[in-house]
Amino acid sequence: MPGYNRKWNPEEDDWPARSITFERLTERLDRKLPKHAEPTAIHREQVMGTDEYPVPSTHWIWNWQGKSISLNTVKGVEKICREEAERIGFKCVIIRSGVHAKTNQYAEDGTVLTEYNARTGTYTNVVADDDPHITVYMGFGLDQLMVLAPNT
Repeated sequence: MPGYNRKWNPEEDDWPARSITFERLTERLDRKLPKHAEPTAIHREQVMGTDEYPVPSTHWIWNWQGKSISLNTVKGVEKICREEAERIGFKCVIIRSGVHAKTNQYAEDGTVLTEYNARTGTYTNVVADDDPHITVYMGFGLDQLMVLAPNT
């Protein structure tokens, strides 16, 4: 499907027609977790409107604590996300994955390719090497995270 796996451009592309709540997003993400993994939760959250953490708010659901990432990197990622969300007009950012260099692979119909692991009883996404990037969701609040339609 041409143009599916590309960056969305708010100046040229239509706005997403669908949204998802944070609760529904965590339900979807939790279905992909191994059987004994901790459920998806916010691990770092900022109070909106303070000098240190201005609007838009940022929320980490990737637990970076205990990993080899500095607090300066965390704050830098948050700053970039806030600036981009503000530029587009969003008020909320969910940081799903910190800096990583893998990306999901998609079928022609836009669905993510998966593989079943019989030992763990879970599905995992088929991934390939990519440039370093972060994975985020943006929207107008935790109850209205925007979702791109597969054919945009």
